Amino acid sequence: MEIIETRLQKFQGRFDNTGWRIPLVTYDGPKKNWPVLVGAIVFLIGFVLCFHTRQPVYLFVALPGFAFGMIGSLIFAKLKRRGWVKMPAVCVDREIRTIHVPDGVTWSFRLLCRFALDGKDYSVTPYFWKGFISENAINKFLAAKIRDDGNCFLYVNPKNPLQADFAAEDVADKFLH
Repeated sequence: MEIIETRLQKFQGRFDNTGWRIPLVTYDGPKKNWPVLVGAIVFLIGFVLCFHTRQPVYLFVALPGFAFGMIGSLIFAKLKRRGWVKMPAVCVDREIRTIHVPDGVTWSFRLLCRFALDGKDYSVTPYFWKGFISENAINKFLAAKIRDDGNCFLYVNPKNPLQADFAAEDVADKFLH
């Protein structure tokens, strides 16, 4: 599957890889999350109207817009992962680093994993949603999820095997997969 990148996608790729030794393995997949966009627009309209008119009744527009965006985002994520399969993989490289966020710093990781599906080998950088409060916490987590020989599990989209999530057996895994 050949990926044709737009200028925006190339910029985003450079931005996403800034500071990382392991570059993201890109995949061509769904980019738009319409529930979040609609919810954000409704929220902003309600918030601006409330602020501009000084009438709190417009919060009854803003708050449902926010809720719609949040709930819609979860449902969209669940539907996107429908049919994904849990696969054994081998972690061949890992990188841990701090990420600056508005409240300070969090620790994150990037993995390079390999697996075989339908007789073809794939290398991926699986997605994982959670940040960690310390380097020690992230090392404990990875030690519990990746065996000494590098074996681990991924959730893989069989229609697009470059799209994968790291299997952590946590609440997100139970909801999304």
